[in-house]
Amino acid sequence: MENGRWRTLHAALAALPAGSWTTYSDAAVLMGSAPMAVATHLANTAGVTNAHRVLRSDGTPSPEFHWVDREDDRDIYEVLKQEGVQFDESGVADSDQRQSVEDLAQLADEYLGSE
Repeated sequence: MENGRWRTLHAALAALPAGSWTTYSDAAVLMGSAPMAVATHLANTAGVTNAHRVLRSDGTPSPEFHWVDREDDRDIYEVLKQEGVQFDESGVADSDQRQSVEDLAQLADEYLGSE
């Protein structure tokens, strides 16, 4: 059985709209954990919808980012751009597209309520 905290995070990410992103820190606050634990979980858990939409607090993908399927060679920036996330010249995601911990909580509640 999936831990309730991880279930909440997975629900929030599943409901995270294309063209938006959140941070490891916000995800950690949502579930009462630490950002590194969230990053490790997302990097190693298959089937977490939209895990690639979780970025560092500065709005950039982690330099250690990899797809769970290690043979997947898609560029994270290109995937996010195709989904509608806008990046500046420095590779920083538009902060107006960031979903806060409050947004994540609402997304999780709505998603879990519809199950």
